[in-house]
Amino acid sequence: MVHRIPRWPLAIAALIVVTVPALVGWFGWQAWQSSPEYQFLQARRLWQSQATTHYRVEANYSTGFAQCHYDIEVKTRAVVRVHGLTCLGSATTNTLTIESIFEVFSRYVDDRVCGPNGCTCEGAYVIRATYDPEWGYPKTISTVFQRNLIEVVLSGGESTINCRRARARIDRLEILSFTPLP
Repeated sequence: MVHRIPRWPLAIAALIVVTVPALVGWFGWQAWQSSPEYQFLQARRLWQSQATTHYRVEANYSTGFAQCHYDIEVKTRAVVRVHGLTCLGSATTNTLTIESIFEVFSRYVDDRVCGPNGCTCEGAYVIRATYDPEWGYPKTISTVFQRNLIEVVLSGGESTINCRRARARIDRLEILSFTPLP
């Protein structure tokens, strides 16, 4: 009498070998697509694909202790007319074009930028933003700190005890109106 090895354990093992990596890949892709970095890159691609070279933008921009409200006309990446500019605080005035908004905030997407006391104390800067679905420009964008739980656990949590309070620079921008011009 010949003993046959049942085939169902092999079928289950094969199913697991194929299904588990596929599920991990699918969930990983979903997580990447919902990340602020991916959304920033997609919005930037959409803005660049529009090839809008002449527009008017009104925005509020704050960084540190300075707050500015501006209304500018932009043509080929340069400010050609200032319709209004008001700043509170002791800082240089910033009139950011859509292109320069992406340039200023891209450092938080491309690099790991830590707070004044390092990433263990405050965490790393990340961006939070909403984007215009038609044009791709950021309707609101700001930097915030986000601590990495794994980093805190690996450091034993002791290093946060020695952190001194520091005022970190937080950038915020809100586009109030955007008008493409001929």
